Amino acid sequence: MLIATNAVMAMRCPVCGKMEFHDFSRFAVSKSRPVNINCSCGAIKLIINTKKHSFYRLQIPCLVCETKHFKEVTGRSLWSG
Repeated sequence: MLIATNAVMAMRCPVCGKMEFHDFSRFAVSKSRPVNINCSCGAIKLIINTKKHSFYRLQIPCLVCETKHFKEVTGRSLWSG
């Protein structure tokens, strides 16, 4: 039996403005190592980290105010279809 462990996000780059789809695995996010999702231009679009796999913290660079926004989401909402 195969279980899907990947999620796909579409994000616009805060530097070049390009919209891209990014695929990442739930096993790539660990307590000791955050996942950086980068644009093809090299800019960081998203950083995902966790302390428990039931909650995830997202750092999102803002296109408007040019700062980082932080959002906590449940694992259920992040990994559900």
